[in-house]
Parts: sequence; C-alpha cells; structure tokens
Amino acid sequence: MAISRTIGLSLLLLMVVSSSGVADDRTAADLLPPSTILYAEIPRPETLLEVLEDHPLRERIESLEGVRDAYEAKQFLQFKAAVTIVEAKLGKTWQNILQSVTEDGIAIGFDAGTQGAVLLIKARDEETAPELLDTIIELARAAAKDAGNSDPVKSTEYRGITAYQIAQAKVATLGRWLFVTNNPESGKAILDAYLDKPDKTLANNPQFQTARSNELDSLTAWGYADIEAIRKAGVAKGLFSGKTDNPVVELLVGGVLDTLQHTPYVTASLNLDQQTTRLELATPHQSEWTTEAREYYFGPEGTGRAPAPIKVSNQLLSLSTYRDVSTMWLRAGDLFKDNIVDQFAQAESVLATLFSGKDFGEEILGEVHPDFQLVVVRQTYEDDVPQPAIKIPAFAAVFRLKDPETIRPEFRRTYQSLIGFLNITGSMNGQPQLDLDIEKEDEYQVISATYLVEKDASPGGLKIHYNFSPSIAFAGEHFVVSSTTALAKEIAIAVADANKLSTDVNSAIDLDVSAVSDILADNRTQLVAQNMLSEGHSKEEAEQSIGDLLELLATAKNASIQLEARDGTLRASLEIDYVAD
Repeated sequence: MAISRTIGLSLLLLMVVSSSGVADDRTAADLLPPSTILYAEIPRPETLLEVLEDHPLRERIESLEGVRDAYEAKQFLQFKAAVTIVEAKLGKTWQNILQSVTEDGIAIGFDAGTQGAVLLIKARDEETAPELLDTIIELARAAAKDAGNSDPVKSTEYRGITAYQIAQAKVATLGRWLFVTNNPESGKAILDAYLDKPDKTLANNPQFQTARSNELDSLTAWGYADIEAIRKAGVAKGLFSGKTDNPVVELLVGGVLDTLQHTPYVTASLNLDQQTTRLELATPHQSEWTTEAREYYFGPEGTGRAPAPIKVSNQLLSLSTYRDVSTMWLRAGDLFKDNIVDQFAQAESVLATLFSGKDFGEEILGEVHPDFQLVVVRQTYEDDVPQPAIKIPAFAAVFRLKDPETIRPEFRRTYQSLIGFLNITGSMNGQPQLDLDIEKEDEYQVISATYLVEKDASPGGLKIHYNFSPSIAFAGEHFVVSSTTALAKEIAIAVADANKLSTDVNSAIDLDVSAVSDILADNRTQLVAQNMLSEGHSKEEAEQSIGDLLELLATAKNASIQLEARDGTLRASLEIDYVAD
C-alpha cells in the first residue's frame, strides 16, 4: 500500500483550478503540438496502481530498513497529515480521489518549439478538480502563513481561463483535463489547442500515427521519441557520431548506433503485472542503413542469428549472439577514435607474438564463425576440498571453428605456451603453479591446468586463484575456453550431443536471478566487510544492508534481454519474471 500511496499522494500535490469547458473525447496527443519530440502516457493509471498494490516487490521494499526510516521521517509524517486533511475535507479516501482524477490517463510531452514540458491528466468528471484545488490551496496558504511567508499561490488569466503558479509550475484545468507545465508558452499552446481545436497536433502527425501502438489500451505505459528531430537539433551528438571510444559498447550496440543515424523514431512499451515486467524498445530498421564497417553486427543483409543457448547445471547467465569479431577487429579504424585504434595496434603486436606471428584479426579470429556464446555458472565446492575465501562464478566462451582440423593444433600450442608463461611469471611473484592435464574421449578433448594447493593453506581461505582451473576443450567444430575444467567438460559434452540450431534473434541474454542471490550469499562475509570499509557502516548496519539486497533479489526469478532485427523493425526487450508469493 505504501508504494501506491506515495505515487498517489504525489499526484494530489498538483495544484489545479477549474474552468468552464465542454467535455470531449480528445486525447493528450490532441492537445500537444506536432513539434512534440518526447511523449509518454499511462492509459489506465488505476490498473497500474492495482498492480503495484499487490506486486511481490512492494512488501519487500516496505520491509527495508531505509524505507521504514523514511516513513518515520518528519517530512513524510507532515505529508501524511496533509493528505489526511485533504481526505477529511473531500470526504473521500486518497485512493478514490486519485482514481477520479486520473481515470482516463496521464501523459507527459516535451515540445521542441517552446522547450517546455507538459503533464496532462484526464479526470473522470469536472467536479473533482475544483474541490481538490480549494483544499490544496487552503493547505498551501496555511502552511506559508504558519512559516511567516507570503502567499505562495499566484494567478493569471489567458483567454478567459485562470491559471495558477506555485514555484515554477503553471497549472490550470480545462474541462476534464488538468495540466501542469514549467513553461508559460507551453501552457498557452495547450490552452489554444483546447479552445481552437487546431488541425495540426501531435495526434495527427503522420509519423506519430505510424509509431503509435494499435494496442495501447492493453499496455501499462507507452512512449515515443522523434529521433529525426533530435538528430537535427544536435542533441546527444556523440550518440549519432558513428564512432565510439569503447570497444565493449561497440560490441554491444554498434549496429544500433548505425540505425539511430537514420531511423525516424523510437517507441517504448511497458507491460507490468504481478508476475512479469516487460519493456520493449522498437524502431524502424533497414539493412542498408548498416555501414560496411558494421556488417559484423547484423551479418550480411541482416541475416546474422544467435545460436541456440547451451544449457548446463547451476547456470547463472547465458549470452548467445551473432558478432563477426574478426571483421570488427580489422575495421577498427572505421569504428573507433584514434586513441582506441592505437590500443588495437598494440594488442595486435602482443597477440601476434603469442600466436607465432599470425595476424590475430584475420588468421585467428577469422577462423571462428560469427555466432558464439558466453556461459556463467555458480561454482560448487565439496566440503572436504580446500575452498577459496572469495568464491567467483565459473565462465566459458563457446565458439565454432571454420576448419577444426587445421586450427586445433594451433590453439592447443598457444594454450600450453600461455600456461607455461603464467607459471614462470607466477613463480617470480610467489604465486601457485599450474599443473597441465589432458582428458580425451571419443566426442571431445579437454586440456586443463589446475593450481597446486599449498601445503599450509587453510581449508576455507585459499587465494582467489583457486576459483580457476583455466581450460580449453574441443568437441567437433566447437571450441571452448573456460575458467574451470568442470565447466569446460560439461559444455563439451553438451555441444557434442546438441543439434546445430539457431534462434530468430541477433542476441539473447538470460539471467537466473536466484543464482545471483546464491552467489552473493556464498560471499556474504566478504560483502559485509567491504560494505563496512566503503560505506563506514557498523557490522550490524552492513549486515542489514547486504540482507536487504538479498531480500530484493529473492523477489525476482529470471531476467532476459533480446535484440532482433527483422520485418523492418529493430526490437530490444527486457523481461523480468517474479517469484510468486
């Protein structure tokens, strides 16, 4: 109840004034100018509040110590007292007041012409606003008088309609509409649109009409951004520059940056219920918008598809994607700024030495198919086996080789040379040594290196190194690079038995949130100590803070992200599934 109470009471603070007007069926988009470049709306606020009221997160959040302290703070108690007065004067609960005020939707827009933001709320009837106005203004003036301040409410008139100003907010009512703006010119534009019913509005903007969802009533919220207008205005120039200074960002969203240089708009859709939250971003997309340098991202003519995810035990995260990393590496000069290109050149020199003089981008990365995967799992430890003090998840990358028979010996030699180098440098720095081993089966081969356990090591206090047993594995055309032998072997068995399937998406990420919670619980002692050092908390405060984090994570079950480009649309979605009470 407290979450929906907070949302509701915030809306009750809007200062509104009634004015004569004829009720009509116009939407917020009918009142906003065609130059509106950002727009968002909640078609049915009552439904959203009902979901929040019964959502699994609500009770968890209310139980957090920080939230409980906020409820007892002086400002919040004063706020509750003010709401109680409003309820008493109107003879309604705040839920009923909010329901009648917002029944037909809430919308917000930003107009590029006036540089003003406008909040529009459509009420059930024209009677609620005047009652609410009288009560709130009375409270505002009483509070100012008690504090020895002058009247905080100012009024002005435009075309026979009275508007009020409190601080920087300008507020008025138009029939069933309540609106608040931070810009006088934006306010006048809304009043003119309401009175004159112009032909040109955001609602009849052809681009907006194309973007608008046909199933808006079924959505919790919907938004729109005029990307073409934003580009022309020179806003966020770095986003549309075409080059990045971060290879990780390039790998994740490089192809999207090309689309943003051409696409006219982006939409956002939110669906929220007690079991699932789904957010989707969508934008028009054409394969010819992708530059030659970024063909690595979507594949030739946008046909690149991620492989079907591998499933292993204790899986925490899987990432399945299409990226031609070889092409990205070779086209670094077209993709990155000069300082990053220099770093690529330095890395090329080092890697050429490691791979016996071979060109890393062409002769090494070029031997790998563009579709690959990343798998992360929670490590488990036997009770009678020495364990590291800090426990880190195991992870592995899975590739497909174009010519396995030719490249396997090269990768084996490179791996063995790398382990030898690590042993030499580790010995010089007093680090534990790695012991090589090879396991061969009919379907796969695993080559691993395991840290030798020091004789005087305490059972639960080994160095962080003992989270790792760096390994590689070969299974048919698959090549696995893993942080542990166990994971390398499990993946090798899984891919040897799996069919060569692909997905319909460019990239997919799946996260088991409950496994994240388990990993944090494995390291709770270290997390508490780190919290005490970084935040200056006592042990009790740190334990409470980490406990709150684990409580929140326990609410969610799974999270997934997908990116797909097909049928003329680029879509990115985030979906979170919650644990049922």
